[in-house]
Amino acid sequence: MTKLIRFTILAAIISLICQTCKKDDEFYHITAYEENLHYYVNEYRKSKGLNELVLQPVMVIEAQANSVDWKNGGDPSTGLQDRFETVIEKIGGTSNGAITSIVYNLSADSVVHYWARDTIADKILLGTYTQSGPGIARGNDDKIYVTHMFLYIPK
Repeated sequence: MTKLIRFTILAAIISLICQTCKKDDEFYHITAYEENLHYYVNEYRKSKGLNELVLQPVMVIEAQANSVDWKNGGDPSTGLQDRFETVIEKIGGTSNGAITSIVYNLSADSVVHYWARDTIADKILLGTYTQSGPGIARGNDDKIYVTHMFLYIPK
């Protein structure tokens, strides 16, 4: 009987603690493709003598959501500034940039090489940023919706 009372009290305490806890940030899962995008962006930046970017989970969540919205019929730039504001509110930062692309069955390194040949995308890749957050959504017919967010956080 004493064990039952102790168990009940312990369960009540745990329940009370859980009810008063602040909700954590969203859970995120970065795919291998997104990790590779981040890796190859950093390899490209290093080849140009620039700093590596920190993989930022908050940005990954926002980039993934942007890509999913885009895949579901949205516009890739609609709401992107709101997503940056959400990121900046959580982790700080000043200047930002993003690259959005639809690619068909391309590897992550091929996507980065494709971006490097585009003047606007290359300027973003080589920008003065410290953080990076790639997010993708897979569509039909090997279509991949890619949003890659970049942010500068002063030291």
